[in-house]
Amino acid sequence: MKSANELLDEILRCVRPQRGSTVVLTQVNGEPNWVVSTGMLDEGALGRFNTKIVDLRKSDPCVDWSAVPERKGGRRQIVKWLSALEG
Repeated sequence: MKSANELLDEILRCVRPQRGSTVVLTQVNGEPNWVVSTGMLDEGALGRFNTKIVDLRKSDPCVDWSAVPERKGGRRQIVKWLSALEG
């Protein structure tokens, strides 16, 4: 099972959103146990995003959230920019 961070990194590498646009992975109850949202995307990035999410919903409907600290309300969430991966 992938970690939540691994899943989000995979999405970022595939989508490559424009500078300043975040991708947010949020824990939810059930299966799948995650939802993803993003800021504004250009047409190419939006197409890559939609395709990648459909694929990941099939291949990885549940991820391991154990390494992500719990927030108020009990949900976990990760917010990343592509620049976080480019180092």
